[in-house]
Amino acid sequence: GATITPTATRTQQKASAMFDPLAAIAHERTTSRNITRSLLNSIQMADARTPTHDRFTTSTMQFLGTGEVKPDLFVVNGLSKRTYPIDVIDAPRNTLRRELVNVATNDLLPEMSDFQREGRGGVVFFDPREAWLYFILCNQRGARATVDHAVEIPVQALPPLALPNIEPAPKSEPTFLEMLVTD
Repeated sequence: GATITPTATRTQQKASAMFDPLAAIAHERTTSRNITRSLLNSIQMADARTPTHDRFTTSTMQFLGTGEVKPDLFVVNGLSKRTYPIDVIDAPRNTLRRELVNVATNDLLPEMSDFQREGRGGVVFFDPREAWLYFILCNQRGARATVDHAVEIPVQALPPLALPNIEPAPKSEPTFLEMLVTD
């Protein structure tokens, strides 16, 4: 989710960097029948929609009351119903996932003010050359950021397993044991 204000160009760019790959992955909606599909109405999706709507309602009420609203970029975990403020970072898709987790937990999140304030946050890595996103959602445990969930969209396909081609050994003269058994 995102709350974007006219002057928040950096938040607009980050939201676009996150939502554009999702749009490339999603199929074009041809009918409203797609809304009734079980995936869109699963418990996790309903659980994710509620905090998203709550956050948008809070932003709207703040704007109506004060005339101002803070730009916001966040992800909702449908399993835990927790909302994570996020940062969106450009990274090549072929980067090791372990390296991305290390960068997120050791370098990016500890410096993120929303993470320090809320005790949770996330990083979404994207590759501008491909439709790919890697979400790392973390909680603060003491002075450290620990990973709650890491989700990749679409999942990276593993290369096919190459088995060695084993040729049967050429037939040699029978051994003493083979001759003893056959005689």
